Formats: sequence, C-alpha cells, structure tokens
Amino acid sequence: MTDAVEFDWPAGWCGLMPSQVSAFLAQLRTELAPDHPFQRMRINAIGTALGSDDAVFVIEGWQAPFFVVHLAWPAPDTRPWLLRKLRPYPRHDPAIVPLPDLAALATLN
Repeated sequence: MTDAVEFDWPAGWCGLMPSQVSAFLAQLRTELAPDHPFQRMRINAIGTALGSDDAVFVIEGWQAPFFVVHLAWPAPDTRPWLLRKLRPYPRHDPAIVPLPDLAALATLN
C-alpha cells in the first residue's frame, strides 16, 4: 500500500492530512453496501478535490490502482432502532470511477 508517499496532484486536487485519512476511509466503508466487494479489499484514502466531496483512494487488486468516489457524508440515522429497521432510509450508492493514474483526475473536472 502507498502510505506516506507524496503524489503529484493535478490542479484542483490535494493530498489528505494524516488526521483525515481514517475519517475518509471510514466514510467510504459506511456509504458502501455491506456486501460490496470493496469492503473486503485493501484500500487507503489519499486525496480530495478542492471545493467538493470527491475523494481519491488507492486500492490493491482491482482493475485500476486508484479510484474516485463522491462521498455524500449523510447524517447518521438517529431514529429508534425499530423504525430504522421497518422503514430504512434509501441507501446512497456512491459512483466509483477507476483511474489508471492520478493525472486522469485532471479530466474529471
């Protein structure tokens, strides 16, 4: 995995602060369905778009070494457990965009 590696970011993108990495990774895991294949893969958060909630992740053993996903950061469902079970909120299924390299980020904006 590429933990403490500096990347060459295109305009409009930047690396995450070390204190942000775990929050972005936890949010991705929260927004993905429990049975999504990425839940079992080795992933690390590495960057974000300036001015949006698009996040960049590095992944091992997938079709591309990087991917971008728009994180929704929804508020937690604080309703009573029975109501959450009987009437769950619709799931946000984030769109995952594979990237062959970080230079491809320049084409996303």
